[in-house]
Amino acid sequence: MDLSYASLLPDCYKRQAWIATYDGTIQPHAAASDVQIPEHISQMCVFPPQTKIPLGRRRKTRFPSTEGEYNQGFDEQILSLQRGGSQPYSMH
Repeated sequence: MDLSYASLLPDCYKRQAWIATYDGTIQPHAAASDVQIPEHISQMCVFPPQTKIPLGRRRKTRFPSTEGEYNQGFDEQILSLQRGGSQPYSMH
Protein backbone atom coordinates (compact mmCIF):
# COMPACT_ATOMS: atom_id res chain seq x y z
CA MET A 1 0.00 0.00 0.00
CA ASP A 2 1.26 3.38 -0.91
CA LEU A 3 -0.45 5.68 1.64
CA SER A 4 1.16 8.69 3.25
CA TYR A 5 0.82 9.38 6.95
CA ALA A 6 -0.79 12.77 6.29
CA SER A 7 -3.60 11.19 4.26
CA LEU A 8 -4.65 9.07 7.27
CA LEU A 9 -4.89 12.05 9.63
CA PRO A 10 -8.16 14.07 9.68
CA ASP A 11 -7.86 17.75 8.78
CA CYS A 12 -8.91 18.87 12.27
CA TYR A 13 -5.64 17.47 13.70
CA LYS A 14 -3.36 19.11 11.18
CA ARG A 15 -1.23 22.14 11.95
CA GLN A 16 -3.08 24.46 9.60
CA ALA A 17 -6.40 23.76 11.35
CA TRP A 18 -4.92 24.68 14.75
CA ILE A 19 -3.40 27.86 13.35
CA ALA A 20 -6.74 28.84 11.80
CA THR A 21 -8.54 28.15 15.10
CA TYR A 22 -6.48 30.61 17.09
CA ASP A 23 -5.94 33.15 14.31
CA GLY A 24 -6.92 36.58 15.57
CA THR A 25 -7.68 35.51 19.15
CA ILE A 26 -4.15 35.56 20.52
CA GLN A 27 -2.91 39.09 20.92
CA PRO A 28 0.63 40.08 21.88
CA HIS A 29 1.17 41.51 25.36
CA ALA A 30 1.33 45.25 25.63
CA ALA A 31 4.17 46.88 27.50
CA ALA A 32 3.45 47.28 31.22
CA SER A 33 3.82 51.04 30.95
CA ASP A 34 1.04 51.17 28.32
CA VAL A 35 -1.60 49.50 30.53
CA GLN A 36 -3.82 51.95 32.42
CA ILE A 37 -4.89 50.68 35.84
CA PRO A 38 -7.84 52.47 37.52
CA GLU A 39 -7.01 54.29 40.76
CA HIS A 40 -9.36 52.21 42.94
CA ILE A 41 -7.70 49.01 41.68
CA SER A 42 -4.15 50.23 42.25
CA GLN A 43 -5.03 51.17 45.86
CA MET A 44 -6.30 47.68 46.74
CA CYS A 45 -4.34 45.35 49.01
CA VAL A 46 -4.11 42.07 47.15
CA PHE A 47 -1.90 40.10 49.53
CA PRO A 48 -3.20 36.89 51.13
CA PRO A 49 -4.48 37.19 54.71
CA GLN A 50 -1.83 36.92 57.41
CA THR A 51 -2.30 33.69 59.30
CA LYS A 52 -0.13 31.75 61.70
CA ILE A 53 0.85 28.37 60.29
CA PRO A 54 1.16 25.76 63.05
CA LEU A 55 4.42 23.88 63.31
CA GLY A 56 4.66 20.16 62.64
CA ARG A 57 2.50 17.72 60.79
CA ARG A 58 -1.24 18.23 60.84
CA ARG A 59 -3.15 15.79 62.99
CA LYS A 60 -5.46 13.51 61.08
CA THR A 61 -9.02 13.90 62.30
CA ARG A 62 -10.44 10.44 62.69
CA PHE A 63 -13.99 9.35 63.36
CA PRO A 64 -14.62 6.37 65.67
CA SER A 65 -15.57 3.23 63.82
CA THR A 66 -19.17 2.03 63.66
CA GLU A 67 -18.21 -1.28 65.25
CA GLY A 68 -18.30 0.05 68.79
CA GLU A 69 -14.82 1.49 69.04
CA TYR A 70 -16.11 4.65 70.76
CA ASN A 71 -18.45 2.89 73.17
CA GLN A 72 -15.95 0.16 74.02
CA GLY A 73 -13.59 2.57 75.77
CA PHE A 74 -16.48 4.17 77.63
CA ASP A 75 -17.79 0.78 78.81
CA GLU A 76 -14.35 -0.16 80.15
CA GLN A 77 -14.22 3.06 82.18
CA ILE A 78 -17.66 2.36 83.66
CA LEU A 79 -16.65 -1.19 84.63
CA SER A 80 -13.45 0.10 86.22
CA LEU A 81 -15.40 2.62 88.30
CA GLN A 82 -17.91 -0.06 89.36
CA ARG A 83 -15.03 -2.25 90.60
CA GLY A 84 -13.74 0.60 92.75
CA GLY A 85 -11.04 1.83 90.43
CA SER A 86 -10.04 5.44 90.16
CA GLN A 87 -11.12 7.69 87.37
CA PRO A 88 -8.45 7.64 84.68
CA TYR A 89 -8.87 11.30 83.78
CA SER A 90 -9.47 12.88 87.17
CA MET A 91 -7.75 16.15 88.03
CA HIS A 92 -6.22 15.57 91.50
